[in-house]
Amino acid sequence: MAEHFERGDAAQEPGQEPARPKAAQSEAARPEASQTQDKELSRRGFLKTTAVAAAGAALGSRLAQPAHAQATAGAAGGQVGAAVNQNGPVPQGPRLRVGLIGCGGRGTGAVGDCLSGAPNMEVWALGDLFGERVNGTRGQLMKDHKEKVNITDARMFTGFDCYQKVIGSGVDLVILATPPGFRPIHLRAAVDAGKHVFMEKPVAVDATGVRSVIESGEIAARKNLGIVSGTQRRHQASYIETIKRIHRQQDGTDSRVGENIVGTLGRSDPGGWIRGKNTYRHEGGNNPYVQEHTNLVNSIRRGQPLNEARRIAESTLTAIMGRMSAYTGKQVSWEQAMNSKENLMPANLDLKMSLPTPPIAIPGKTPLI
Repeated sequence: MAEHFERGDAAQEPGQEPARPKAAQSEAARPEASQTQDKELSRRGFLKTTAVAAAGAALGSRLAQPAHAQATAGAAGGQVGAAVNQNGPVPQGPRLRVGLIGCGGRGTGAVGDCLSGAPNMEVWALGDLFGERVNGTRGQLMKDHKEKVNITDARMFTGFDCYQKVIGSGVDLVILATPPGFRPIHLRAAVDAGKHVFMEKPVAVDATGVRSVIESGEIAARKNLGIVSGTQRRHQASYIETIKRIHRQQDGTDSRVGENIVGTLGRSDPGGWIRGKNTYRHEGGNNPYVQEHTNLVNSIRRGQPLNEARRIAESTLTAIMGRMSAYTGKQVSWEQAMNSKENLMPANLDLKMSLPTPPIAIPGKTPLI
């Protein structure tokens, strides 16, 4: 538990209410309780209305995607969209309340990026296994985003059940930034409660968790809920535009796409340039760590929530396959990995419990489960 619910990435890269109708009574002339009640009704009404109005159009359609970002929709026909189609100003709307589960370095950074990425957002609740982490995150947010912080002591939760308390505190959007073994459990709880989700990658540690994430994504699609993962490259303007040009397939180049691409007529860093016959350099750019939150909020307010659950779950499984093969010394097919019964998450975790030390993996002897 030393990670303290931090981001799963290895790399550490670096609000205004909508105008009221003229006939509406001024805020100053109205009782405080009435103002609070109307704002709450407006916020809830907005979320319900956008979900209902968009359900018919959103379920069963797909946002256009660049070739590198395509993924299959869930069984319910949920949207799986690309960030490039969500760029631009975020529509104004009633204030959205954000809850953070996992107050490590990346969780704190993620909620800060969320606040920077869209107007009319506020942090409403925090949760972590350890109290010092929760206190530290609130302190940092008060320094960086004081006007967007509305975290009372009563909405600062600790313990293994903190995720349930954050989800039940009245938030609209939940950020999941715990160690990845917890991701499938927390995602399902958030989706069951009708919350939009931003979740850090990876999203599971075994095939059991991957299957759960895919299923949660399908449930979210039926509920018209948004799910975006921390795959910042898919939200980085320079990367997206460079990859588009590579996918046009220059004659004589290989179709392999990686962080550095070399062909007979040129080479590329997909982060923004191509050198060779068709030279290209992307001008300008965006902060993809902020943009991924902008895209999520943008899609929610437009009634077309992005759903990246299956795509990031399958990407996570690809890495898990490598571990399975390395530990067992066996060839592992996609079907074997997807249907694996391995489950690495202990049940009923408690800080006082002692966990057995797993045996050291020995290729050729460790069984493929």
